[in-house]
Amino acid sequence: MLNDDDDDDCDYYPDTDLEDDDPLVVDDERGYEGVVHVTDIDNPKIVVGVTFEDGFCFKRCIRQYAVLNEVELAVPYSESRRYRAHCKAKRCRWRIHASQCQDGKTWQVCVDFRV
Repeated sequence: MLNDDDDDDCDYYPDTDLEDDDPLVVDDERGYEGVVHVTDIDNPKIVVGVTFEDGFCFKRCIRQYAVLNEVELAVPYSESRRYRAHCKAKRCRWRIHASQCQDGKTWQVCVDFRV
């Protein structure tokens, strides 16, 4: 029978035995590289791989990008998880595709065609 009053038998010290190095233990912080969104809304950088905090931020940035670069956007496909747009000018082949990442919030530019 165990007795809680007997502290003399306490030979266990956390983080000191080999069992603490169990490879099956999940450490949520190990190997995690947090996504840092450095988005200048006044002068956004729109290239493949750039991430945005959310869809609202992405759409705000793409509108500002269009104004700064004199691109008239046609947006045939915009929904809660995906976005496609292209330039309305006849000979302009600029287009962009972006979508929501697996975290359910972050958006990332997938395709960016510049001509």
